[in-house]
Amino acid sequence: MRDERRRPLWPWIVALLIGLPVVYVASFGPACWLASNHPTLIMPVGYFYWPLTRAAWAYPNEMAVDALWRYGSPRDDVGSAESVETILSMSLPIDGE
Repeated sequence: MRDERRRPLWPWIVALLIGLPVVYVASFGPACWLASNHPTLIMPVGYFYWPLTRAAWAYPNEMAVDALWRYGSPRDDVGSAESVETILSMSLPIDGE
């Protein structure tokens, strides 16, 4: 007799659908810190977070851009805010869009 219970798959799917976007947004700050300490990573980080920064620029009153700026800026003297500025400027809205 086989008495195997199959565990449902939907809890894992829900966890991934909620968890992955949260991890993506939460990793923006550490990625900016890493890019500020290793300037060669600025472009790859900018390309990886392009959807996030583009969505931030689309938000009215630039509130989301300011929030990303504060979250991505270094809190100490290590690194510089120039990397965050470069990453955010890679997705600046173009006139007519």
